[in-house]
Amino acid sequence: MKLFSFKTVIYSFVFLSILAFNLADQGNGLLSKIEDRLKSYFVNDSPEKTFLETDKDMYVLGDTIWLKTYVVNGITHQTSNKSRVAYVELLNDNDSIVEKRRLFIEGTSGVGDISLSNVLKQGSYKLRAYTNYMLNDNHISFFEKSVTVSAKSSSMSESYSVTAEIGEGQLEDVGDVETNLMFFPEGGDLVAGVSGVLGIKALDSHGAGLSLKGSIHTSEGNLVAEFETGEFGLGKVNIIPKKNTVYYARIKNDKRERRFDLPIAKSEGYSLNIKNWEDNLLLQVTATKGHSLKGTLLIGHLRGELIFKRLGTDIDVDSYAVRLVTKELQEGVAQFTLFSSEGNPICERLVFVDHPGNDTEVIIKTNKDNFVTKEKVNLDISILDKKGKPLQGDFLTSVIPVTHQLKQGNIGIKGWLLLNSDLGGTVADPDFFFTENTKQKRFLLDALMLTHGWRRFVWKEMLGDEIQKEVTYAPEKGIMVKGTMVDYYHPSMAKSVIAKFNVLEEALNDEQVADERGRFSFGPYYFNDSITAIIQAVDTTRRAKSAQKNIAITVDEWPDVPKTVIIRDSVGKNSKIFKIKNLFVETEYPSSYFDDEQGMIKLNPVSVKAKKISRARYVEEELNKTTPYGRPDIRVFRDSVAGWQTMSVFDILVRRGVSSNGGSSMTTISRESSGPLILVDGTSTSLTYGDLKVMRANEVVYVDVIRGYNPGASIYGARGWLGAIAIYTNPPSIEGLEKYDIPIDVPGIKTARIAGFYKAREFYSPNYSEASTSTTELDYRTTLFWDPKVNLSKDGKTQIQFYTGDVTGDFMVKFQGIAEDGRLVTGSHYFTVDNSL
Repeated sequence: MKLFSFKTVIYSFVFLSILAFNLADQGNGLLSKIEDRLKSYFVNDSPEKTFLETDKDMYVLGDTIWLKTYVVNGITHQTSNKSRVAYVELLNDNDSIVEKRRLFIEGTSGVGDISLSNVLKQGSYKLRAYTNYMLNDNHISFFEKSVTVSAKSSSMSESYSVTAEIGEGQLEDVGDVETNLMFFPEGGDLVAGVSGVLGIKALDSHGAGLSLKGSIHTSEGNLVAEFETGEFGLGKVNIIPKKNTVYYARIKNDKRERRFDLPIAKSEGYSLNIKNWEDNLLLQVTATKGHSLKGTLLIGHLRGELIFKRLGTDIDVDSYAVRLVTKELQEGVAQFTLFSSEGNPICERLVFVDHPGNDTEVIIKTNKDNFVTKEKVNLDISILDKKGKPLQGDFLTSVIPVTHQLKQGNIGIKGWLLLNSDLGGTVADPDFFFTENTKQKRFLLDALMLTHGWRRFVWKEMLGDEIQKEVTYAPEKGIMVKGTMVDYYHPSMAKSVIAKFNVLEEALNDEQVADERGRFSFGPYYFNDSITAIIQAVDTTRRAKSAQKNIAITVDEWPDVPKTVIIRDSVGKNSKIFKIKNLFVETEYPSSYFDDEQGMIKLNPVSVKAKKISRARYVEEELNKTTPYGRPDIRVFRDSVAGWQTMSVFDILVRRGVSSNGGSSMTTISRESSGPLILVDGTSTSLTYGDLKVMRANEVVYVDVIRGYNPGASIYGARGWLGAIAIYTNPPSIEGLEKYDIPIDVPGIKTARIAGFYKAREFYSPNYSEASTSTTELDYRTTLFWDPKVNLSKDGKTQIQFYTGDVTGDFMVKFQGIAEDGRLVTGSHYFTVDNSL
């Protein structure tokens, strides 16, 4: 059986015979409904997840953020069959988009980069990655990664180093805080006379986790149990509550005793207890006197994939226990729910599944541990499973100074895909649970499961009457040109008319009827450079000519992401509040590094020899090369007409002596009543000469007039015989020609600049063994190596070579990614660069 390809679950039973688990003949309607809905969720409605990784966490202005974005099926963590487009945004501290990239996803990922302009402000930024399909999620939880940008200069004021260890760094004590102690009964309720587990979370008034010790007592003061909380304020304790007994927890903090009431135990009911023994789960279900387990249903799923089902039978009187082997299950959060015989969920429990036999091993070695500056480094990487078999997948490698990578505050691929993406982003440092597999961390991880709920869906929604949810935001296989058509004078009135789409430079054209909401969507397309698209509204009714003029068109430029707030648990070890004073890492640069004025870019001198011609003549000649008709009869630049700012296109043509049907002092285009052909950015339209009265001159750069007898007009066939007016809003880039990216916005027609897929630049790594590479120039790269698409051999190995620079200190090799079977892979290695060697 292929690992993680779920076909069946292996059961071993503790107290019940195997006959009790035969569900084939039960005919339970609820079970069938749950199976059908989970199957539909898996096949049709499976969510998508994104994860974004960068070369490092800390940058200076003028630096480049090298990034990779993963898009995966939210259940299997393998290639998604939905989206091939990911959106990446760099946002400032006001959540305003500073830079954005549209990436094409090939397999499970896409790569890109963002240059940090010198005009940006120093401070904290965040990168956000998502797909259009993810906007359908009722519980939106986009991946976000924090980065800091420093305006580094020789005169920069003192900055602080952050060691990135929990509870350490430059910290400021701001006093004592109150303690908030919360209890979470396993399964949902404590039941009198039944052994249960209480999840515990201890927080201060600012939401930071507290490490403390406490005890549980009856209202008479009798000691029942003792407990303590660790990292993130998490803990758990066993208790067998008695009927009609009140319990409270007592803690001492700075010689001050505080009491917290425990949840009142139910006198009767059901309980669900799960013990996680890594390689198997022990599921224990209990009903008190007066209740029966017959007809109840216990369901388990892992991210929406059914992994367990058991229907209560006649032999289930008041309890049963089942052992579930986890070897064939994926790693991650599983939800177990007990339904009553009436179909109501009565107990629920989250468990983190992590069979040790499914772990992976990343072996990273350098040819030595210590290097000098500008020395060659040989790096060997191999990836194996626990049986020593090689793994293939989609991986990245980055080599950076340790000081440029925060261990606290940013989330790695395991912490996000296995925890926060399913728990609503509420765990402050989820990677803490995956750094080492210790008994303490397993204890805390189970406590985390007790104190959280499943966020992806709730059973009430899943089992509702609506079989399949409406998809408002369709998955994108390529670039989609989308927009809306409404009444020009009554924007609330949608128009369902024919929309025509044309891109002359890419020879793209299409048409469709807008839906009842006036929405149109063309695509999917694949192109890298930006293109100018023209959308026209065409009505086929009798009054088409007049109706077309009353339609306003808008084009979606970028997804409209709703504002979301992710509440994260804070991290703390005691009852003090600490604040990091500065997140910028001190990097030593020589003064010569900042000799030039900040923001200046040096260019090598270039010698240019050319025959001197006037600017106007040069522009005319260059533009004539780009038009299909060659030289026009008249070319009107908008800024050649005084007062053009308040005029229409019709006005500036009239000012230059242009008429559609003749006149003694005018240049005649055509003497026919139907008028000339109107083109916009090279595309023919249904506009008339009269329509130019409502087209503003500030929306165009220049207009060409081609008379009907001009030989160039013949390329437009019969309509060209009547003459043509060619309007340009986005002409080619020509030195000396002012260019505007202002789209036309007139009734019935719209031009829009559509950004293509971003084409990632190639990371440069110098080779100091080559004679052409100078070894005397200073090399202050903080990213020594970046490869977002690591190629592995069949035996799961790769060899990498790069050179150190002039930056000294401890460096980190960072390796992570996703194996073909959906397992998450991470590894790291450290070496030192020191000139004193």
